Amino acid sequence: MRQEGSCLLRRKVAVLVAVVNEDLSIVRNTLESAKALIGEKEIYLLDDGRKPATQALAAQLGVRYITRENNAFFKAGNLNNALRHHVAEDFVLVVDADFALHPDFIQRTLPLFHDPRIAAVQTPQVYSNEETIFAKGSKYFQNLFYTYLQPGKHLLNSAFCVGTNVIFRKKALAEVGGIAELEHSEDIFTTINLLEHGYRVSFLNEQLAVGLSPTSLISFYTQQYRWARGGLLMLLKHNTLFNRRLHPEQRLQFFLSNFYYLSGISVIIYLISPLLAILLNVKPLSDASFWQWLPTYALFFCTDFLFFLAFTRKHRLQSVMLGMFSFVPYMNAFSSEFLGWRKFKWKTTNSRSKGIITKLLFPYIIYLVFSVAIGYFLATGILSYNPGLILYYAWLAIDVIIVAIFLLHAYAETSKVAIPVLEQQDQFDMSTAELLAEKQQTENLVPPQPVPQPQPHIKRGSRLKGSIDIDDMPTLNIPVMSREAKN
Repeated sequence: MRQEGSCLLRRKVAVLVAVVNEDLSIVRNTLESAKALIGEKEIYLLDDGRKPATQALAAQLGVRYITRENNAFFKAGNLNNALRHHVAEDFVLVVDADFALHPDFIQRTLPLFHDPRIAAVQTPQVYSNEETIFAKGSKYFQNLFYTYLQPGKHLLNSAFCVGTNVIFRKKALAEVGGIAELEHSEDIFTTINLLEHGYRVSFLNEQLAVGLSPTSLISFYTQQYRWARGGLLMLLKHNTLFNRRLHPEQRLQFFLSNFYYLSGISVIIYLISPLLAILLNVKPLSDASFWQWLPTYALFFCTDFLFFLAFTRKHRLQSVMLGMFSFVPYMNAFSSEFLGWRKFKWKTTNSRSKGIITKLLFPYIIYLVFSVAIGYFLATGILSYNPGLILYYAWLAIDVIIVAIFLLHAYAETSKVAIPVLEQQDQFDMSTAELLAEKQQTENLVPPQPVPQPQPHIKRGSRLKGSIDIDDMPTLNIPVMSREAKN
């Protein structure tokens, strides 16, 4: 299909970068990576912050600067304002302000639009930083989704846009009224609108952009809460199971994606089960001893553990801790969308961050206090020790250790702030630009072109084909910045 669509590489692509309060160094980094894209493009900086410094940056880099009178519908409204009043190009690349685009992004995605049914081509949302447990855990979750889940959804014509690293056919967006105008999760609702009109969303499993993951408890919570609200909103008010304009497999896939955010209930059950069992003196099996029970279930536990190791080559403890914490944003989103309770919003400042973290961690602090109290009661004989409950004692002890480590990290990693800078690489056998030009000539995607001077963008050696492998991801010197201001 790329060979058939190579003629599309002559078309100009609009690159939209929506910003509000991001650090200018982050924005500059993204714009410079956009300017280094190979192919015809027009870059638009969409500033909902309306800051003179941002406008000056746009002028300095030679990109178009667009603002509007208000911030209605946030990112969705910002994008639609540009699409309806400024963008003339037929294809639109949307990238968040904290991502660096690979120079080959347009070359790899645009030919896929040879199929007129393709409305969007989504590429993975890959993170590069690992400075904190939140960054490491988020990186693992993204790897899991884009390595296994999104490719499977693509096979069922159920892949969905994630709001960044995606290129749209503008005509298709115009037919569905543009980006779905919501305060959050406009990406998945836009996907549904496109599918309802007979279009397809294609997932290209290639690393063509690298970004920054949440690095603190607050930024991780904000991200997960926003995603969960969008999923639960669709589950409650726009349930795809009853959407006759979708194919049966699409209905099921989107339902399962949204139903996932109810998994916070299972985390609560997991945490309180050993506590209740110990307090109520409930044995795992009432008619069997521990040593009778163990051989029966040893195979199951070993298999389950090996399966976990196979899918988490790195950051196993971090992924477990964030998985246990996820019930907080998921349950808060549930209370907001299903029960109509107040929305959880705040403006983060250094002076308030500790208080906000304590508020978010309050369920875990209570859990830790109760667990330590039970341990004390067992040690002093206030609670009777029961050998039949040894499984629950071990279960509770492991959970207490994990929660305690998580609490320490959550408080210690609140002020790690840095600015992403893509450094010019010092040593190359061949420049990145030369490699890309050679690759294009080999694949006959575009005619041979003069090799431009190397730009300060993605390091040589990044993978352009095949499935995602985070361990082989291009090494970008992107320190981490807290993204509360953005979220």
